Amino acid sequence: MTYKSLLRSLTISSIIVSVFSCGIFKKSQKEVEPTKMPDTLWNNLYYEMFPAHLTYDVPKLPENFHYKKLPNGLEVVVIEDHSVPLVTVEIAVHNGAFTEDSSLDGLSHLYEHMFFKANKKYQSQEEFMDRVKELGIVFNGTTSDERVNYFFTMPSDNWREGIEFMSYAIQFPLFDSVEMKKENVVVAGEFQRLESNPFWHLYFRRNKYLWQNLITRKNAIGNYDVILNATSEIMRKIKNRYYYPNNSILVVAGDVNPDSVFRAAEKYLGSWQPSNFDIFKKYPIPRFKPVPHNVTFIEQREIARMPMFMKAWQGPGTIEDIEATYAADVFFSILEQKTSRFQKSLVDSGYFLQISASYQTSRFTGPISIYAVPNPSKLNEAIVKLRLEVKKWADPDYFTDEQLERAKKILINDWKYSFERASQLIHTFTFWWAVANPDYFTTYPEKIKQVTREDIKRFIDKYIYGTNWVEGILVPPQMVQMIDKIHVIRDTYYDYQYKWIPEGADDTIKYANAMRDWLFLLRINPDRRLVVTIHSDKDNLNEIANAYQQFLTNNAGLFGVEKNRFKVKAVASDQKGISVKLQKIES
Repeated sequence: MTYKSLLRSLTISSIIVSVFSCGIFKKSQKEVEPTKMPDTLWNNLYYEMFPAHLTYDVPKLPENFHYKKLPNGLEVVVIEDHSVPLVTVEIAVHNGAFTEDSSLDGLSHLYEHMFFKANKKYQSQEEFMDRVKELGIVFNGTTSDERVNYFFTMPSDNWREGIEFMSYAIQFPLFDSVEMKKENVVVAGEFQRLESNPFWHLYFRRNKYLWQNLITRKNAIGNYDVILNATSEIMRKIKNRYYYPNNSILVVAGDVNPDSVFRAAEKYLGSWQPSNFDIFKKYPIPRFKPVPHNVTFIEQREIARMPMFMKAWQGPGTIEDIEATYAADVFFSILEQKTSRFQKSLVDSGYFLQISASYQTSRFTGPISIYAVPNPSKLNEAIVKLRLEVKKWADPDYFTDEQLERAKKILINDWKYSFERASQLIHTFTFWWAVANPDYFTTYPEKIKQVTREDIKRFIDKYIYGTNWVEGILVPPQMVQMIDKIHVIRDTYYDYQYKWIPEGADDTIKYANAMRDWLFLLRINPDRRLVVTIHSDKDNLNEIANAYQQFLTNNAGLFGVEKNRFKVKAVASDQKGISVKLQKIES
């Protein structure tokens, strides 16, 4: 994930923007089976790497960053920036969708809303808002998959009062039942805005297939019925699980003196009691199960005006494979370049009006997404063309050395630009604190520089070719008939070995759909010829081959394919099956 797009990806209100960035098949021999980590090793890594269970030394931070950990476990970071007389105070907590089962789905989100309500000192919403006005505060909060954060921005004269104000909100919320009912209206509005966006339905259905029975762990906005029926008691349940200083970080950014901030943090938050239990041992995070097979679906929505397409895989997490997260960032930065083969093959050629691919850094299995707007007049061709393009990603010449270096520079420049405004940098920093650790943020440029072609290939082999995908297309009902389900709702057959055992000429009808796929591939690859080789020990092998040849010949005209562009061969062999190749036509 690039720094430039980070902030918009973190908020509930912009979740559509952040994700709009995306049948059983037989693996080719080039594909790599993913390495499966035993659950015992997963648990060991989890407890060793999760910051709530990790005592690390002072992180390696930039010169204007200052770090201290209070005796109660609260980490405090000061980002010193005297360029403008403003200060932002933020508290981030390891909470969010990843902590929620179906009974808690969305309660982190509701908790975020209730944070800015009555507390022990300001016992009504009116008192809370009066204090906001007195201090000149602009406030907000966000709920994402692996972090909830709350922040106040105010004139630098008021930062001490801002920390005190924050301390009451984080430690002593009242969860007034009347205010909770009022906030349900606000939350309902968020759901309505999402549901009015057709892409949300495609995204949410994709997530159902991608995360399966653990979808609530990746659904930051939550379930409206769960939120609607929430009580003050269940809000306190969330607080008593996760809202402790040893599961949080306080960051103060702007026109402040670090030592003064540390003293104020100790004064107002030093008495905040830590948990007397190991939070994530008591409430462990389950491991996401791999997608069991490729999934394709069509989502119909009256409110859709244009077709939208998404493809997604389960990607790396910083717990299991932190190095792959850097390779992913570099590779997708390459794909986003206008000069990339990805953009030229799919957008410049007219198959898509827009396409983008990205990886979202996560502690627990980050999603890899392709999102695209297909050219409606080339809907079927575009989807198959994209599938074929993905199969070329690991080719040695898929990107140039120049594109690789440019991708690294783009990512590093984005990282540098994140320092431009302290009030925005603070959110970026707490994001990396939540999904990895503070050093991930600091060492990011250095790690990006070290990414090699081999690192990128390893990432692609493991997380693209070595796993199953989820693919969906959103269309208005009147466009459904335009979709050729033979090609769109099936994986593309290309350069695969099929373990089909031909029994006779009549069996060709059994594989008619696959043969039409082959003709379709010829249609969108005019520089290729099709070679089908049938391997069998049957006595009537030539008869079988002739039947396949005849079927292809009879259907070629339907696809606008010349009859001299394919050939069926028969090879007597104990290795039964069919191999399919698209060979380049030599001029």
